[in-house]
Amino acid sequence: MSKLTPRQREITELIAQGKTEREVALSLGISRHTVKAHKRRMFEKTGCVSSLELAVKFVLEIRGL
Repeated sequence: MSKLTPRQREITELIAQGKTEREVALSLGISRHTVKAHKRRMFEKTGCVSSLELAVKFVLEIRGL
């Protein structure tokens, strides 16, 4: 998760809160397409294959597990 940019971490946090791509986009004032592009790059950087896996890794990291 340390490979993520601050913006990507922000998006990951919102995903971990259960927000949809649309809700993430609205929360951050960006397009849904931009959210999808960030997710693709985050999957590449972390080796995750789904939003759920990304969210779980994020939560485990912030809890120090």
